[in-house]
Amino acid sequence: MPLSNDNNTDHKTSLFSKRSCRQQLKQIIDVLAILFYMTYNTSTSSCKQAFKEDLEMTEYPYMTSNNKIAKIIESLQSAARPPKFTLDFLRNMGYTSTNDRGIVPLLKRLGFLTDDSIPTVYYDQLRDKTTYKKILAARIRELYSELFTINTEIYRDNEANVKGAISRVTGGNEVSVKRVYGTFKSLCSIADFTQAPAENSIVEESAEDQMSASKQIAVEKDSHTEFHYNIQIHLPATTDISVYNSIFKSLKENLLI
Repeated sequence: MPLSNDNNTDHKTSLFSKRSCRQQLKQIIDVLAILFYMTYNTSTSSCKQAFKEDLEMTEYPYMTSNNKIAKIIESLQSAARPPKFTLDFLRNMGYTSTNDRGIVPLLKRLGFLTDDSIPTVYYDQLRDKTTYKKILAARIRELYSELFTINTEIYRDNEANVKGAISRVTGGNEVSVKRVYGTFKSLCSIADFTQAPAENSIVEESAEDQMSASKQIAVEKDSHTEFHYNIQIHLPATTDISVYNSIFKSLKENLLI
């Protein structure tokens, strides 16, 4: 039996509604997919960036002419303490090669120079021929602390193990690992790790300032007698603002001067 016109119209309307719903559902799914893709990419990029930054956090200095490290240290022990350890100062000591310039950032990372190339208290100790080997060992432990965390005696470990540790800590390629290894081993060959330096042999300049400040505070405390009172107020849990107003008004009238 053929469908009537009304039934045929209803049938077409029903099909149109289904198509419309499907299209709307598809659009919703597409929008959700785009949002998910954008969110995923953003979070993934952030994770990748954070991971990359973590890998780049540990970066060790190196010198191309590692055979000059011991000679430069010996030279600066004989030279006067400069206001700044500049390239001119380095050249005046007889080190004119461009490869020798790597000693400046190396001394900075070891703490012998500030970022402005000004000699620190450790520089003065490095100039002392009687203790410089122990001071150097202490500064090496500080700079390469991640390596010494892996092996407390890594300075005497074999080349393969040391390079493996450097590779894991820095994430560097074979070339950079080789360079870092060369500088690390050259430094360790000069240093004396047999005994840690006495604590009073390494004194931070800031520690001296803190000691002076502490003495000043002690003198002031001795010359003045002061009393301090701590008052704690436990406020009740209420939504009535007038309660708090009453409390603070009472504090102002009776306690605050």
